Amino acid sequence: MLARATLLALVLAVAGALAAWAGADRSAVTASACPRPGHEYRPAAGAPLLAGVVSDPYSVDDVGRRAGTRFTAYANFEHWSFDRSPERYLRAARARDLTPVVTWEPWRATEPGDPARQGAAQPEYANAGIAAGEHDAYLATWARAVRAFGGPVYIRLAHEMNADWYPWSHEPREYRRMWRHVVTLFRAHGARNARFVFAPNPNTAQDEASWCASWQQYWPGSRFVDAVGMTTIDFGGEHAARYSVDVYASRLRVLRRLGRPVLLPEVNVAYGERVRWLTDLRRFVTASRWVTGFVISQAPSRGVVADGDPQRLNWDFSLDAEASRQIRDLIAARTPASSQRTRQSSEREA
Repeated sequence: MLARATLLALVLAVAGALAAWAGADRSAVTASACPRPGHEYRPAAGAPLLAGVVSDPYSVDDVGRRAGTRFTAYANFEHWSFDRSPERYLRAARARDLTPVVTWEPWRATEPGDPARQGAAQPEYANAGIAAGEHDAYLATWARAVRAFGGPVYIRLAHEMNADWYPWSHEPREYRRMWRHVVTLFRAHGARNARFVFAPNPNTAQDEASWCASWQQYWPGSRFVDAVGMTTIDFGGEHAARYSVDVYASRLRVLRRLGRPVLLPEVNVAYGERVRWLTDLRRFVTASRWVTGFVISQAPSRGVVADGDPQRLNWDFSLDAEASRQIRDLIAARTPASSQRTRQSSEREA
């Protein structure tokens, strides 16, 4: 046991010493305003679409039945202050053949409606402290559970870092160190099935070059990133034009140049915009095979609460005929024919 602990400490120490080297990878990205074309991610032919919904794993099938489709992933938001193992949920996911997608948030959540307080530094979960090993016992618990799960587990770690409403946005250099430390610890524990998702905020009020600069300073290096993604929500209201699928698609095409699979890990739309926006989303994802997955996230939105109209996103797509049809058609369009035949056969047997 002592020898193993010593070896793990050595691995983490070496990883810290390599941080400057990994920074060279970041410099390649920042040499121009945005990553240059030529390294776009290209999926294997016939690769299936990961289709998920924010829910506990026990309820995903019920959501799918209401919507008339089958989801292949469950997603949840996990605050580090919960201080719990994911083992129970991962066992349930494995029993139901679901892929977990976890938004992993190193903080103690504040009440929504006060962005300044929400974005204030939290010393208990500071990036520098995480990088220094202050939360290694918690990280190791997760790493062991993920390794035991066996299949891919997508971890959207400390997302939307290029905005100002989460505490991990402070000190980009320490953010990079934190990210590399977490990934290295997982690998040292054998949890190479963890898929770490780098997911900046779209910041659609910025021009493209400014947006790229906003997240490049947090980029930990391609060796430490397994997938990229972006929050994709139409909040409606007076700024609805900023949230069009075309605007998001432009941002996603830039992220694709990082050479990693592209996910939409948080998708939602204001009720009044749902038909037009979901139709556009279906057309975009159907045509863009490099988008490898999406998650319908109808959890309460902090952004909408802060904006003063929490009702815009307060609806259930699985109870809405038109919204369900668009999601159902999207999943069907990206499901290989062989998988559809297997599913139909299973349904007949059931």
